[in-house]
Amino acid sequence: MAGTVPTIAPGAITGISGLKTRPVYFLNLNHSATPNVVVKGDAQKTDSDVSIKWGSKLMKNVQNSLVNTKIMTPTEIAAFKQAALAAFANNTPQYDPVKPGGQPFCWVKMPYVAGLSDADFIDEDSSVNLKQVKELVKKLSDDTVWSELGRVVAVDIFNGNGDRFAVDAAGVSKPGDWINRGNIMFLAGGLGHTTPVIGLDTFDPSSQVGNLNTGGGHEGLKVLTDSTKRKGFTENCVRSVARQIKLKLLQSGHHGNLKIAVQGSDGPGVITIPIDTMEHLFDPYAVNMDFGISLGANQLKQYLQRKVQQYTPAVATAPSRPSSPVPPNRGAGMFPPPRPAAPPPPAVKTIPQGILNRMAYLGW
Repeated sequence: MAGTVPTIAPGAITGISGLKTRPVYFLNLNHSATPNVVVKGDAQKTDSDVSIKWGSKLMKNVQNSLVNTKIMTPTEIAAFKQAALAAFANNTPQYDPVKPGGQPFCWVKMPYVAGLSDADFIDEDSSVNLKQVKELVKKLSDDTVWSELGRVVAVDIFNGNGDRFAVDAAGVSKPGDWINRGNIMFLAGGLGHTTPVIGLDTFDPSSQVGNLNTGGGHEGLKVLTDSTKRKGFTENCVRSVARQIKLKLLQSGHHGNLKIAVQGSDGPGVITIPIDTMEHLFDPYAVNMDFGISLGANQLKQYLQRKVQQYTPAVATAPSRPSSPVPPNRGAGMFPPPRPAAPPPPAVKTIPQGILNRMAYLGW
């Protein structure tokens, strides 16, 4: 089933690769020809497990059912580390995160999503990849991409995840600044995907407002309910994306015009974009992102309100039992046998307090 995450059993990993830039690994289980599980290490932080679990749950139910992050069990972590230590040489970027005595991580797994690409256009040698820039501009020149990205960001705002766009003013960033090129993720068409983008990576360990277990409301949440704040936020989002592309092009020595080959209704053509003014390239899409955030916020509100109702135990009144008559003779053998002990009640599911605090702050 799409979106399910297989169990990582000892000996099941038959292929493994990893990124050089961050602790992300792609696993082939049980001789699969292609990866079927992604493993990621997030920095340990208080309540990481609750925030990761619920952040993923919210994105899955609001934006895309393929989002499904699971905390790995100790057995799964041991099996993964054993395979990684055997596959990668000592002192390599892929070896260091799993080496004994290294930095502790909260290890999570998620399904491998075929046809996934991201918005990063910088090569490993820190140079601009002009071909990727052109492809990115074409992908972002689409109403649906921005409205769907808005739904992603609506959940990010609620989660306090500022690792895509800044969601709460902190340091030199302002709300809407594009923080991580690699976290805008596109899905290839023709593979049965329901959305053109997907909101993977829902947890930001460096966030000051990302604790869904005990955290509370914060100013950035108002973008979800205040149309004026949302307008300013989305305008900065689209401007920040275009501005970063422009600055990276200029810094790498690209001046003049960016020429992009396109296939239009009248056949092939070329679009010419002046690099000096391209920070306004995506301005028209702010309204689409605004719509997406508003839609995502409403879906998030409805989902959470259903969960609150579902998790609130019903108060049932036990039927009264007729009292047994007291036997006249209290001798041995006259009392009825004692009733067996009642089974313990099932565990009651609850909404983390940090989520309830956010709902109260937003008036949900």
